[in-house]
Amino acid sequence: MSVVRVMRQGVREGVRGVVDLFFPKQCMVNDEPLEGDEFHFSQKVREEIARLALVGYCRRCGSSVGPNERHDRANPCGRCAERDLGIHTIARIGAFEQPLRRLVYRLKFAGQWELAVAAGPLLAQALRAVMEESAVKVDALVPLPLHWRRKLKRGFNQAEELANSTGRILGVNVLRPLRRIKATHEQATLMNRTQRRENMAGAFVARADGRLHGKHVWLLDDVCTTGATLHAAATALRKLAPEIRPASINALVLCVTDSKAPVQVVELDGDEVEGEDVAGE
Repeated sequence: MSVVRVMRQGVREGVRGVVDLFFPKQCMVNDEPLEGDEFHFSQKVREEIARLALVGYCRRCGSSVGPNERHDRANPCGRCAERDLGIHTIARIGAFEQPLRRLVYRLKFAGQWELAVAAGPLLAQALRAVMEESAVKVDALVPLPLHWRRKLKRGFNQAEELANSTGRILGVNVLRPLRRIKATHEQATLMNRTQRRENMAGAFVARADGRLHGKHVWLLDDVCTTGATLHAAATALRKLAPEIRPASINALVLCVTDSKAPVQVVELDGDEVEGEDVAGE
């Protein structure tokens, strides 16, 4: 395909994305026709997301907890020992189940970057809930960067798009002190926590940015599986000199995988993809 044809195709897809974003005719997750006052998501999808959002979760590792389990920072859950995120607090929309699973698929693998704008209010709501509950501060959002080769292939970084959307809603700055210097293997191809942690070791470096000093920053990503990616990013920020180091490092994600959740197979544009294949970069 010629360069001109590639450029034309890119322009057409970009225009289509903008039209779909502001004048959606069908749900961006399940393709059902939208009713008069529905926007981006159908009422059914909104209700399903709300159901996931009502499930309690551990503020240390993001794992779902039962109704009688404590889930604040002072009371770690049973999963914390196997999912060390290296952060202070995590906020999430819900577990990595439908319809959030399909939302992530389409955002990452179907090139539907406009889903990041639609998901912004959901992330903002999840973060506000944690802020109200524990009075935790939010001074800046820090999207996890992709390696330049992967970003070039995908055409965008979904974490950046999510951060931009959420930051606009909350009135919070989006900072980009992290750089990905290691072209890691895709986390989904690795079978256990040790392999994932080793794969991500040294993947990020943080540049000196005086705006981070004394601030409560929130790393932002789409999915947290073992926590290896968030841990590597947090480690890079902690290596900054004391005079520019953040006061706390936290995380905001769309969803977190639960160890007991079954792997579902979802058909995306004619291709079947197993659920775990989406988790991690």
